[in-house]
Amino acid sequence: TLIWDNLNNSCTDDVIAYNVYYAANPDLPMEIIATLNSDTDTTFVFNELGDLNTIAGCFAVTALDSLLDYNDGFVNQNESELSETICIDNCPEYEVPNIFTPNADGFNDFYVPFPYKFIESIDLKVFNRWGTLVFESTDPAINWDGKDMDSGNVVRDGVYFYTLKVNAIRLEGIVQNEQSGTIQVVAGKNQEINEN
Repeated sequence: TLIWDNLNNSCTDDVIAYNVYYAANPDLPMEIIATLNSDTDTTFVFNELGDLNTIAGCFAVTALDSLLDYNDGFVNQNESELSETICIDNCPEYEVPNIFTPNADGFNDFYVPFPYKFIESIDLKVFNRWGTLVFESTDPAINWDGKDMDSGNVVRDGVYFYTLKVNAIRLEGIVQNEQSGTIQVVAGKNQEINEN
């Protein structure tokens, strides 16, 4: 949320609107993302930018006055210089559980992260105890239903090993974090496993 002072209450009396500018990082040019058509409208809420799921970026505001400049047949409104530029960063979060129960009972049937925000993509690989890849995903929501990606059957109960690369959206760009761990699957499939 951006909040600024109404300039008509201090140093001027003819401000009638404000432009809000944004750049994804400090090295990019600022672009108008909103025009507020009232001098008393001095608050702007920046909702996540489209599909990018981010609030990171740099922001500035300009004031528009009531004077019009007629130049070469065009009408231009006087606009102030950019205000001080404020840059903020995301606080990415991404946590995965260590157990789930894909037994179709309607509870905990899918392996999903919680909580997560400000994540562009992931690279998750899940292996059984023999090192065979049983599942992989690049979707941050994961939504693994416990099925082996080759056989289409729910994997057997047990402990599985995962490697995970998380690509977080930051002010500086995409930042990757690597982690690994185990997932316990409890689906009620305890058949004997033939190791031959």
